[in-house]
Amino acid sequence: MSVTSQKARQKSVEYILNRLQHPAIVVGDFNANESNDAVRMMKMNGMRDSFRLKYPRRNGSTTRGGAKIDYIFICEEIETIEAEIMRSKYDRKYPSDHFPVNAKVRIKR
Repeated sequence: MSVTSQKARQKSVEYILNRLQHPAIVVGDFNANESNDAVRMMKMNGMRDSFRLKYPRRNGSTTRGGAKIDYIFICEEIETIEAEIMRSKYDRKYPSDHFPVNAKVRIKR
């Protein structure tokens, strides 16, 4: 990973965090594993990985190339009901070069 890519990733996260209004959901391909500073910035600012809320220690939770780099982040006012990394094929093909992340969430009242 280049330094330029990492700087852009972190600047993008700063931009997102500065514009969030709650309740908030942020969905995306961060191209960053779970220990990356950009992902950690999301978590340090109150956004939680909906998949990890349901499966905090599940091994093999990759979305591409051996790493989990795709996320559905939710704020504290939202709870995860269900979450999965979809590995289904359609007509013997995957729908993307990443395994899609799916979550069913609910805004807390």
